[in-house]
Amino acid sequence: MESVGLRAVGSHCSLSEMDDLDLNRALLDRPRLKIERKRSFDERSMSELSRHDSPRGRSVLDTPLSSARNSFEPHPMMAEAWEALRRSMVFFRGLPVGTLAAVDNTTDEVLNYDQVFVRDFVPSALAFLMNGESDIVKHFLLKTLQLQDSEKRVDRFKLGKG
Repeated sequence: MESVGLRAVGSHCSLSEMDDLDLNRALLDRPRLKIERKRSFDERSMSELSRHDSPRGRSVLDTPLSSARNSFEPHPMMAEAWEALRRSMVFFRGLPVGTLAAVDNTTDEVLNYDQVFVRDFVPSALAFLMNGESDIVKHFLLKTLQLQDSEKRVDRFKLGKG
């Protein structure tokens, strides 16, 4: 057999000792496993449900459809959700900087619902970004960075090195 300039790759040779051509040859010469892909129940049922027309003006997930004529028309519930999100916006010096953590009209007790929290703003930020409204997210991130102390402390104690 004529040599093409490649070393014989033995089982005693480590991967670091092989060059790229030897490695490619070793990987390509191995038999490939035939793996049959089985779809999960959820994946299978969702693809099957999407083929059928929805009864009673409901979607496949049993949520109201917006319109049978135009599937791109948003449902009125979406408009209500955007109105509620816009009512929850918090402004600082005229700039939108976040959304309220929650709006609870059922209690007179004032909790910290009137504050903006990072964990509560993330879903709102994603909605604003998907809607092409990046200003509120930009202002939120800038204000969050400005409020962070340049020197890290825990309970007013300076953290040690390490």
